Amino acid sequence: GLKVDGAQWIPSAFEKGAVVAICQEKPSFDVPYVTLEDTRMALPVLLSNFYRHPEKSFDRIIGITGTNGKTTTSFMMKAIFDEAGCKTGLIGTTKYLIGEEEYPVDKNAALLTTPDPELLFALFSAMREKGVDTVIMEASSHALALKKLTGVPFKIGVFTNFTQDHIDFHKSMEEYLEAKKKLFFVAEEGIFNLDDPAFENITKDVS
Repeated sequence: GLKVDGAQWIPSAFEKGAVVAICQEKPSFDVPYVTLEDTRMALPVLLSNFYRHPEKSFDRIIGITGTNGKTTTSFMMKAIFDEAGCKTGLIGTTKYLIGEEEYPVDKNAALLTTPDPELLFALFSAMREKGVDTVIMEASSHALALKKLTGVPFKIGVFTNFTQDHIDFHKSMEEYLEAKKKLFFVAEEGIFNLDDPAFENITKDVS
C-alpha cells in the first residue's frame, strides 16, 4: 500500500481461508508464500487467470484518458457503438454498464473512475457472460500509475486533454503526464486531441 504494509494482515487473511501469500519480501509469518518483484503487476494477472481471461473475449477494449472529458467521451462512444449494433460495456466515473443494465456495486463504496483489479475483472467476466463485444472504459492516471490495468489488451487509447490536477498523488505535472502516457504504450492504436498543448508530449516516443 501507499501508506501501510499490507503484509501485517497476512495472519488475518489465512484465518479467513487464504492458502498462499504473494509478497515482495519474505513474510515474517510461517505461511506458504511466493515472492515477486512487483505484486501490483501480479494482481491483475492473477485475477485474469482466476476469471479465465475475460479481457481476451472482446472484439475491442477502448481506454480513455485525460484530465477532463473522459466520462462524456465514454458515453458518446457507447452511443455510437450501440447504434452500430454492438453490445457494449461501459466502465467509468458515474456508473458501470453492461448494455443498459447497471452493474451492482457496494452502495457504501465510492465508484472509482477505474475500478481496482478485483472489481475490474469481475466486471469483465460479467460482461463476457452477457455477450459484450465492445468495452469502453475510463483509464485514470492513478490506475495507470498503480499498474491496475496490467495485461488489459487495449485496442484503442483515447487522449482528451491535459490540465493541472491530482498533484496530491502525482509529484509533478511531468509525472502526471507520464502516467497517462502509459496507456499509449500498450494500446494498438491511439486517438489524440491535436489541439491540446500536451499533444506533442503525449505522443512522443509512442509508436
